[in-house]
Parts: sequence; C-alpha cells; structure tokens
Amino acid sequence: MNNRLTPGLWLTLIILTACNQGGGNQQESIETQSHVSENLGDGDLNVGQGGRANPQEQSMDELMTDEPMEELPPETSPGGENAEGGDDNQVEVAETSSDEDAQDDEQDTEPVAEPSPAPKVKPWSQVDAVFEAAILLGDLDLSYCQKEVLEFEGCSKLESRAQRQANRFQEICKQQALISYRAANTDKHLKIVEIKRRLAEEIPAETNRHDRVTARLARKIERISANLDKRILKLENRLGKIDSKLTKTYQKAAKKQCVLLPAAQEGNHVENGSFEATDLGGSSWNIFTSEQVPAWNIEWNHSEACDGNRAPSVEIQKAFVLGRSIDAADGNQYLELDSDCKGRGSKKTTVTMSQIINTIPGRTYEISFAFRARPGNRGNQALAVNFGDTEVYAEENIPNTQDWLFESIVVTATSFQTTISFSDFGDANTFGTLLDDVAVMDITE
Repeated sequence: MNNRLTPGLWLTLIILTACNQGGGNQQESIETQSHVSENLGDGDLNVGQGGRANPQEQSMDELMTDEPMEELPPETSPGGENAEGGDDNQVEVAETSSDEDAQDDEQDTEPVAEPSPAPKVKPWSQVDAVFEAAILLGDLDLSYCQKEVLEFEGCSKLESRAQRQANRFQEICKQQALISYRAANTDKHLKIVEIKRRLAEEIPAETNRHDRVTARLARKIERISANLDKRILKLENRLGKIDSKLTKTYQKAAKKQCVLLPAAQEGNHVENGSFEATDLGGSSWNIFTSEQVPAWNIEWNHSEACDGNRAPSVEIQKAFVLGRSIDAADGNQYLELDSDCKGRGSKKTTVTMSQIINTIPGRTYEISFAFRARPGNRGNQALAVNFGDTEVYAEENIPNTQDWLFESIVVTATSFQTTISFSDFGDANTFGTLLDDVAVMDITE
C-alpha cells in the first residue's frame, strides 16, 4: 500500500490541526473549513505530486484539454476473484498514474541526469481535500454508505463474503459521494479557476479573443459536468449490483440456517411520516433543510436553479395557507413538494423527499400516503412515488379539491434496506403537491 500523504490528506491535517488548537472549538472548525472553501481557487494551495502540470504554467490550449477520468475500481480483482464479492483493496478516488509512480520509485534509488520535474497538481485536489475535511469534521454525513452485516452462526465463508461486499459498498458509495461533490463544485476545478483568472486579469474584455475563450470555457464546463454525471450513474449501477449480491449472500446463508435474519418490524417503517418533528414555532409555514426534518433527505429536482444557492429545503406548513384553512391529514403539519432556493419567491424548484427504511427481501409491504394539490395551484402539480428503483405510483394534474386524497400500494421488498421517495415532477412554480401521513407497513401473511 502507498503510505505517502496525498495533497488532500495534507490539507485535511492542516485543517484539523487548526481546528483543534485552542481547545477544539467547534465554531473555529466551521470557520476554518469555510475559509478553505472560500479559497479553493486562490492558487496558494496548488501543490502536490502525481497530477498534471501546474495550471498556472499551462498554455490556454493545455488548460482547455480535458483531464482523463480516473478508472473505476475493477469488478474483478487481479487474482480473478469478483471484486464486488469482496475485494478488500481501497478505492482510489483521485487521479493516479502507475507509470509515474514507478518512475518516481526508480528516481529514489537511481539518480538521473535530467532535472526533476516541476511540482504537479491534480485539478480536483482542493475540492477533494475539502470533501475529506468535511467528513472528518462531521459536516458531511456518509452514514448511508454503511451496510450493517447480519449476525452469522457458522458459514464462515459466507460471512466473510458478506463483510467484503459490505466494505465494497461503502467504498464505492464514498466514491460516488465524492464525484457528486465535484459535480457541485466544478467552478473550483483548478484549470477552470485559472482560465477564469486569465479572462479577468490578462485577456482584454470585449475582444474577439475574450469571447472565444469564454465560449471554449463554457463548453469545457459542460463536458466536465457530463462526464461526472456519467460517472455518478455508473457508480450508482455498481452499488445496485453489490447490494443485490449482498442480498443473495444472505438468502443463501438463510437456506443453510446460519444467519440471523432481522425479525419482521411491526408498525410504521417510516420515521416522521407526518412531518410533526419539525417545530414551526408561531409560524404557519417555513422552509427547512434535511437537518431540520428528521429522518428525511431533501433533494432539488432542478439543481441548476440552485447552483451556489441555499441547501436543498422544503416547506412545512400547518392549518393556514393562502388565506385558506387546510387541516393536516394526520397530526397538525404537512409539507409541500415545491420550494425556492434563495429566500421566499426566487429561483423555483420542485423537491424530492426520500428515506431509507429497513425491509426484508420477499416480504410484502403496503405504502400509504395522503396528498392534494395546493390551493390556488398554477400549472401541473404531480406526484411520483418510488420504492427502491421502481416507480410504484405517478399522478399528473392533481385536481384542486377541498379534501386530501389517500392512496395505498402493495409492494414486495428485494433488499434489507429500501429507499422510499416522493417527488413532485410537475411545474416548478412554488405551488407544489402537498404530502402527509406517509406509512409503510409489513402486511406479509
């Protein structure tokens, strides 16, 4: 294993050292990370080994050249074992070059006459470093990447296989999170930072050259974003395969009666299904992030409308909206699957709410929920419900009635954990579908 500290890890250690000085004050740690994030493109941290030439020393054509994406971890290990079945190798998430590493090793033992190459930089090094720091500081939660291994009694080979599959899932999941983090921070890619600097400082504005470089930069950003989206999709497919194989491992162990399957869960599998856990105070509605809505994850459906804006958030309401009294279907509160990115009334987007619930493969579940159009609705209000990767319900142009509509769907689980999601796929106009009383019950006979 290569034990050399990467530039990202060096930066992480610097951040943590700064955070721990003076008693480890949490506010200091947040301010330190904020300082690092604000200075991702200032050039002061552009050091490291194993990447490409320093962007500040490259020609414009070199800056416009796309970096090759790092290869995905192999599905088959060098020894022929299926890696998704348990390759214990670490996933390398940054750009590497085995040829360059080999040459560096040779230079360590055999002096050469040629001068040493100039320091090199990985274009994503600073973004990756902040990503790692956010995890270590607890500002980025990747607990959803962890797969809890069931308890075995015997079947040591199957137990080892399950552990390797769970480890593999965690590694690939973290890599997908990293690539998603890059996709949200393409403006911090060091080549893009350098091109923008030259446009602002060196290339006269309102000239043909400025216009050409600006157009080339836009195309480069589009290519980078497209490549990252493809990588995210590939990793998502890989995670699905690993999860399926882990489930098959448990099913095989269950037939041998050497694994303790979780007992069927009674009651509602969904936590905070009526959205009562968020305190509205004295207000009839407000906007909240995932951290303020327990158990739920919130995603924008129109991320381009929110680039560089507030974190994904959703409106939770009670009783009185637009001069009309709306009683909740259950409890006192409900939510609206349409929000805005920056304050009230700007940069509109619809929302997806999701939650991971515990399930048992082969068992039957009933999904139930209440929904309705927001009063005074404009355009198309729509609702889609997914159980895992399968869309199990979709409704467009929801009628503007005075009552809640209730729906239930029967599904069969295929894994030990399943993501259930509710999404408004209609018009983004701040008039979204209202949702309440979400439940998933085990109805296996």
